[in-house]
Amino acid sequence: MSHPIQESDLAQELAGVFRQYPAGAAVLTARGAAGPVGMTVSSLASVSVRPAMVSLSMGHGSITLAALEEGSRVVLHLLEAGQEQLGNEFAHHGISELRTRWMVSSEQVPCLDVPTARLHCEVVRMVDVGSATVVVLEVDRIEPGRRGHGALVWLGRRWRTIPR
Repeated sequence: MSHPIQESDLAQELAGVFRQYPAGAAVLTARGAAGPVGMTVSSLASVSVRPAMVSLSMGHGSITLAALEEGSRVVLHLLEAGQEQLGNEFAHHGISELRTRWMVSSEQVPCLDVPTARLHCEVVRMVDVGSATVVVLEVDRIEPGRRGHGALVWLGRRWRTIPR
């Protein structure tokens, strides 16, 4: 007979399991009330190819989440080997001055001046689930970026590179 696990123990155990599960990373950028906002996400997943849709989750306290609503435009910058600093820069809360240069997309969305693949998206659904919000995005334009660099994944609380 199994014993019930306390919710706090289950949360710790789940976090420990996912520390050992590699996750690709991206930086999401959007337009906030006070200017550009962005965050590193490691929960990006392909949901559908027709229509092209992806999902990700954000904690309820996220400044970037506060800037989004259905119909909002965002840009996802898929991180690759050598962009660990960029991933770290957007992973920390409360950054007031980012060292990365910003540009504005043709859809008037702040994006980063980096040569990686970019997915230009519109928020189509936001669903509160536990302590997070799942955000569903429809991809309507892709910039493939440069090719051939290794993949960047988050595993065991640090960045790792996988050669292509």
